[in-house]
Amino acid sequence: MNNDKKIIHSHLYSQDCRVREMAAGFLAKSNSKNVARLLAIELGNKDHYVAIRAAWGLTLMKTEITLPILMKALRDTNPDISRQSGWALSHFRGVREQKELGAALKDENPAVQREAASALQGKAIALHPKVQTALIKMLGQDKGQVTMTLGATKTKKAMDALATALKSKTFSSRSMAVLALARAQDPRAMKPAIEMLKAKGLDASTAMRALGSLDDTGALAPLVEHITGLREDDGFNNLNKGLQTVDLLKRTAASEFLFPLLRNKNYRVRLSGVVSLGAVASEKASKPLIRMLKDAHWLVRGSAAEALGKIGDVQALKYLIQSLRDKSWYVRQHAAIALGKLKDPKAVRPLLSAFRDKNEIVRVAAAKALSEIADPITPKEMIRGLADNNPFIRKSSAEALGKMKAVQAVPALIKRLAIDQWSEIVVAAEALGNIGDRRAIVPLKRCLKNNNTEVYLAAEKALNQISGPKPTIFNLTSKCRLR
Repeated sequence: MNNDKKIIHSHLYSQDCRVREMAAGFLAKSNSKNVARLLAIELGNKDHYVAIRAAWGLTLMKTEITLPILMKALRDTNPDISRQSGWALSHFRGVREQKELGAALKDENPAVQREAASALQGKAIALHPKVQTALIKMLGQDKGQVTMTLGATKTKKAMDALATALKSKTFSSRSMAVLALARAQDPRAMKPAIEMLKAKGLDASTAMRALGSLDDTGALAPLVEHITGLREDDGFNNLNKGLQTVDLLKRTAASEFLFPLLRNKNYRVRLSGVVSLGAVASEKASKPLIRMLKDAHWLVRGSAAEALGKIGDVQALKYLIQSLRDKSWYVRQHAAIALGKLKDPKAVRPLLSAFRDKNEIVRVAAAKALSEIADPITPKEMIRGLADNNPFIRKSSAEALGKMKAVQAVPALIKRLAIDQWSEIVVAAEALGNIGDRRAIVPLKRCLKNNNTEVYLAAEKALNQISGPKPTIFNLTSKCRLR
């Protein structure tokens, strides 16, 4: 008895997670009725985390031992004990457990009925006609548990009952019915969800969650209208939830539905519109996004440049080049990245200017962008970048030269193999491997004597790229046709 208490104490109260795991492992094997009873007492502990651990401990033990105890706890007058036992029972999948929960739906206590209904979510028995009938009768007094269990079944009987519940005057019944239908992809949730958008507070919040679950672009226009109509005093949370829902729908959205967001006074809304249009990546969005390159907020301008890069429309070229002179380094960085994606030779000279930018992040972005565009002028600037004072610029230059396979850079890259910084030697070795010039073989072989593992592996890989992998015993015997 005392030993059991010590184990339970370790499982429930210890601050060390390893001790709790060890104790839980013991509980899973012990299958002692005494331990199960002691855990059941803790289901009503005022410390929520202790109660959850107790419920979890009961799920680890044999069902034959814990099921009668949990079913008794489910009918306890303490709502906390009833709730925790319901959570534990929701993890049981056996036929007997499901039948017990189905029988609990007829309990005199409505709280017990609700906990049993919640525990039945996702269970096979919830599809049984008699169980569905019992659940439907409970819809009038529901606080969400019954509705979600019925919604998970997706049967016609359940969906029709939830559609009827949409007319309920009780907020919890109405809102949960909309959510359950939306998660089941039932189109009957669309109209009431849109109507709920017009209401303030919880109704609008529930509607946005439902519209996000429906994944129907028909919801986008009223949703955008709702967001653009929000005032400053409506609170950030309402706006944020609306933008999150737009985010869920944007990938299949028609661009024109998102354009009103770009005209909003709130920069967060404009930003969401820009990001959403970038995700849709439609050429119809190019002109509106080009206009956003002159937005008052630097974050919107930078995101517009990023979105234009994703779309890849050449008509944005000259405007992105202009953005390389923006006062914000964030905008200049994303303009450089976008120009690299366009791969237009006209962007080379502006990007070379950006490669001399005061901000190192912009210079790194310019180096990466230049590596995407094949131009004879670029390697000369990148070779100069190998001697830059900034290590990030040196690394970016080496990576760019390797990507461009710039043969003229081989002597400068070989010199980089003799420095003390192992991370830069690795980048230089990788670049030489990509270029594939045999002049690098001897210097790379010297790197094999380096004590640093990363340098050794990079040199070995580069040598294999230049001269091919060394023949193995298997290759030799195959050539000699030995068996």
